[in-house]
Amino acid sequence: MCTYELTFRPATACEADEVLALYQSVKGHGTCVWDDDYPTMREIAHDLETGNLYVLSDGCQIIGTISIVPENELDDQDCFVCRDGSQREIARIAVRREWRGYGLAGQMVERIADRLRNEGCHAIHLSAASANVPALKTYRKIGFCKAGEAYLYGGLYSLLELDLTAWNVEGAST
Repeated sequence: MCTYELTFRPATACEADEVLALYQSVKGHGTCVWDDDYPTMREIAHDLETGNLYVLSDGCQIIGTISIVPENELDDQDCFVCRDGSQREIARIAVRREWRGYGLAGQMVERIADRLRNEGCHAIHLSAASANVPALKTYRKIGFCKAGEAYLYGGLYSLLELDLTAWNVEGAST
């Protein structure tokens, strides 16, 4: 029986297939630019191995995911203000279609931002497809600022930064 009490926590290895199914369910819908080559079980396995995959569950199924990228793949982009090694990158944010519109993606980002700030991070970087207007609105609402744009992964992406030294989770909207 589902409880509908939402739980945000690190993912476990036995949930890899369910996370992959969630990724696949959002591919090709709306503004999602993911394709058959990304994200795959390879990214999931790496995120699990590094302890950087988080899930939001309703007690019955995984309804959302978010990953912290330990490699900071965006570090070569010179548009970011924070470039001192105290920044982290987040990626692979997904929410089941039937759960969209409730601010859950924003809540997951805020939870990760709060955790990273408590760990001494000064900023979070992320890239979002420039055509993904709902995601960009969510990130702006949390406090991310557009640092620049770049052609990545075969398309135009907005590069966003959240200054965790000035960010207040209580003041952010979800």
